[in-house]
Amino acid sequence: MVAVTESWLGWVLVRARFLVLRIRQLELLDRAYTLAAQSFVALLPLIIIIAAALSAPGRSGVVAQEVIARFGLVGAAARAVEDLIVVPEEGVYWLGLILTVYAAFTLSKRASRAYNAIWGTEQLPIRSQWRSLLWVGVQVGLIIMVSQLRDFARESDTLLLVLWSAAVLVLWAAAEFFTQSLLTRGQVRRRRMIVAVALATLGRVGIVLWTALYLSASMVRQAETYGPIGVVFALFTGLLVYWVMLMGATLLAAVLTDPD
Repeated sequence: MVAVTESWLGWVLVRARFLVLRIRQLELLDRAYTLAAQSFVALLPLIIIIAAALSAPGRSGVVAQEVIARFGLVGAAARAVEDLIVVPEEGVYWLGLILTVYAAFTLSKRASRAYNAIWGTEQLPIRSQWRSLLWVGVQVGLIIMVSQLRDFARESDTLLLVLWSAAVLVLWAAAEFFTQSLLTRGQVRRRRMIVAVALATLGRVGIVLWTALYLSASMVRQAETYGPIGVVFALFTGLLVYWVMLMGATLLAAVLTDPD
């Protein structure tokens, strides 16, 4: 029994040292910071444009209202979000749209490099860059689908709320498995990928709890103090935590399942 315990402890220590080494090698925090920044300037505007295009006339502020409802904002905080996220009722700024799409594509390439670096797999060749574009589509679609499910759950009873929670977990897990397999071209063994998906899904649940317990209140304080720029600070913090969680969960899975 003592020998087994010592063997298990030794394995944990070895993996822990390897994890710290890989975090340094990959510059994980720097990667997460860059991905968070690009997500803010690429995905958020893209979601606003798509939501505005799909919204009924007179409801172009649907994204702002979703953020307000998501974080439970009222008063000055709600007005700050409405001032920050403004969508013109008419006309399209085509240069801005092109730059937004390009920024989203660049974000997807950085995400692809990060995942392949973590798993130690080959980077995407030029002929496979369509996988990066598909990754962007999946991310935007996932955000919209989860938002729609959340709207449905707000008016549901306990049973439907449980079903909604289960549906969201399944969506998160399926999207994570698909996108990581997509960006790594299936070079990662399924068993290892399943561990990464499980850890990432648990991490998303943790972020939901962290958002409810801390980020929402922080956004209210910063919005009331600094106005729209305070909302920017809070949203960026949320994106940074999100990417640290995703990259960290994937790296932890890679270290734990490393056959060597």
